[in-house]
Amino acid sequence: LEPPDPLAVDKAVDLLVAIGALTVLQPESGGGGGGGECLTALGRHLAALPVDPRVGKLLVVGCALGCLAPCLTVAAALSHRPPFVVPIEGKERADAAKARFANDRCSDHLAVVAA
Repeated sequence: LEPPDPLAVDKAVDLLVAIGALTVLQPESGGGGGGGECLTALGRHLAALPVDPRVGKLLVVGCALGCLAPCLTVAAALSHRPPFVVPIEGKERADAAKARFANDRCSDHLAVVAA
């Protein structure tokens, strides 16, 4: 078994810090040793979900805001290939169909919910 690439670990830590799931602790002055990291409340919830942290945050926040159903739809759509594949020869028709679902909103996610 090989340890993970340090760059991959750094990127994962950066992602968790960026979404608010992890805080980086500052080293104490006078003490020897690094500061380390600490899971936030969000991070503890995300650790229990077997999904990408960004999708997990979507679900946790959607639940907290009372809009879990559309968030589940978006999360399911994000776990597969993009639903709006546009053929080269039918771009105008495909764009018009997508616009009908989006109801004049410029969001593929909202179009998926409406579909």
